[in-house]
Amino acid sequence: MNSWKEIGKTEILKNTLEPVFHTPISVDYIFGVQQQLKFVMEDLNGTSIEKIGSATLSLAELLYVEEKNKGLNKKTVNLKIEFTVTGYLTIVVDKHKSNPTG
Repeated sequence: MNSWKEIGKTEILKNTLEPVFHTPISVDYIFGVQQQLKFVMEDLNGTSIEKIGSATLSLAELLYVEEKNKGLNKKTVNLKIEFTVTGYLTIVVDKHKSNPTG
């Protein structure tokens, strides 16, 4: 996938080596369409931004994480720059059913 669309950002946490983000980001699941998600972690140092790493996975992988993990609703992925693991990101999944009739 060559172009990505930003669908959300978390809050900025200062002076922590182990951030815990609380801002939810919602994504609509479209049955039958492969939806790739890219998570990018950055470090803000004053006015400069340094990329810590990124991870790419499908929305389907996140939706079925509870089945794979016996009821646990989170998935931990490696953050990488090129082929080097630079950290880890744990994604918590919270499924919400939409009501198409309003």
